[in-house]
Amino acid sequence: MRTIQRSGILVVAALAALLVGCGGGGGGGGTDPGDPVDQALFEDFLDTANQDVLATNADWGGESSILKSGPTTSRNAYAYCYPETDNGVNSGRGQYVEFTTPLTGVDLAVSPPTPPVAQGRRVQWSFSDTLIGDAGTITAVAWGPVENTTVAAIYPNVRLRMGYQAAGSTSLGSSISGNYAGTPVLVYDGTYQVQATANVGNTAGEPETAHVGSYPQGTGCTGAAGAPGGHNAGLFAYTGWYGWPALTTPFEWDPGDPLVAGDSTLLFDASVGVGDFTQRMRGWFAVTYPCSGILIAGRPETRVVSTYEGDAPDPADNFVAGVVNPEPSAVDMCFTLTQALSVGQSLFLEGAFGDDTDYGSPTVLPETQSGNAVVALAFQGADAIEADRRTLDVTQPHTGWVSSIHACDGMRYLRFRFTLTPDPVTLEAARIDSIRIPMTDMNP
Repeated sequence: MRTIQRSGILVVAALAALLVGCGGGGGGGGTDPGDPVDQALFEDFLDTANQDVLATNADWGGESSILKSGPTTSRNAYAYCYPETDNGVNSGRGQYVEFTTPLTGVDLAVSPPTPPVAQGRRVQWSFSDTLIGDAGTITAVAWGPVENTTVAAIYPNVRLRMGYQAAGSTSLGSSISGNYAGTPVLVYDGTYQVQATANVGNTAGEPETAHVGSYPQGTGCTGAAGAPGGHNAGLFAYTGWYGWPALTTPFEWDPGDPLVAGDSTLLFDASVGVGDFTQRMRGWFAVTYPCSGILIAGRPETRVVSTYEGDAPDPADNFVAGVVNPEPSAVDMCFTLTQALSVGQSLFLEGAFGDDTDYGSPTVLPETQSGNAVVALAFQGADAIEADRRTLDVTQPHTGWVSSIHACDGMRYLRFRFTLTPDPVTLEAARIDSIRIPMTDMNP
């Protein structure tokens, strides 16, 4: 915003002839002496004189002399189940298990499968804000396969949803839709094809220990005739990840206040119809000791299962007696979060006509963004500010951040805020070349 400093007071340079194209007299313009003379606040980001550095994380100016969204960066939030063991990774509490749902198929190791295999499964898991971490756009999801079971499979009907837990707790109730705060986001709806692969790959140093608990891997409980059951064998042999389908709708994750435990809980909801083979996921179940069958007291119920939804938004449970639903269990998953949000905020600037300033509709260039990037613009007006041009006097008339600039009419000072969101899939950056805000005198 080009300005000049005069006698210690910030005065906006008049740009009527160059930028407004009306008023200003001169050249026999025929304007009555009492008519208002248009002026404009104009910022082309050539320098950072009017940047609020404390509120801006976008690229303001720089080599490109534009306002541009910051670089997109990605991080992975690994949800390993072994830390779920209350007293640390060597506590001996809980056990790793194979989850045959929701990636169902014709080869379910259940006799008879309940619910019937043909109905598929809908499964929901909850993940605490500490597991997912800082805010970002979830652009990919992967699951931890059991051993080497990433065999070829096709699932003709898969729906994935993400949302927030209504209760602010990881504990789930028996109703899938009742667990949501508001409406979940449908992040994928289509076919899922798993390619055959010999090894999904290991991640060095993860998990932190080779097995959970103080018992040797593979001998936590015994099978028939005293033979080692080996229920944990293989669950740690492959610590890599196998991706869900590429998300068609990214999910905006915000953990809320990091100092408040359970402030936000991510709900991941998978509906998977019958496929031509079983895909199994590695998970953890809260029992006091492997194969004891006795649940750890007080563990939150973090997994709920129902029959495949079809077109029903919240299908009824359909289980035989003795099946725990929901249950205190978790599953190994990985969420890829892309940081895509940037803010460019100006300092307060004085309107040309003081308390009589009538702000006009702004002109922002470019008018449209490329590559599905998004730009949002907000304004704040104030009658009194401090010398830092950042702090307003809350005892004097002022507005909050508003989308309509006309809510700031009659305010002596004005500032703007751009929120820039690159497309998290194409990574196309959002950019602003200039903003121009015309002004007239409300009482000429």
